[in-house]
Amino acid sequence: MSDLISRKALIDIFQKKADENTGLIRNNMLFAKKLVEDEPTAYDVDKVVEELEEIRQDIIPLTDMDNYYVGQSVLINEVISIVKFDDAADYKKENGWISEKNNGEWQDICSECQEG
Repeated sequence: MSDLISRKALIDIFQKKADENTGLIRNNMLFAKKLVEDEPTAYDVDKVVEELEEIRQDIIPLTDMDNYYVGQSVLINEVISIVKFDDAADYKKENGWISEKNNGEWQDICSECQEG
């Protein structure tokens, strides 16, 4: 059995219970709903990439002549890069990094290097 739960389902349950009640119970349900809404969604980037790489290995044909399979492999490579980018973006945000455009190029600046 998995420990994964649907965030949306949980939010919907708290809202339904809030709508069915008044006073302290309603306030508690709305508070619980807000806690769930504010909690960041998390996933194991390495595990996701590992699973995508396994899928990519399964779809590569014996010959590269079949453009359909090659296209799927390229698509999975793109998905992997997006997953890794999102992980890097989250790290950047959590650690106070900012992005600035300098001479037409975007630069990432750590919190220690930012001008005060």
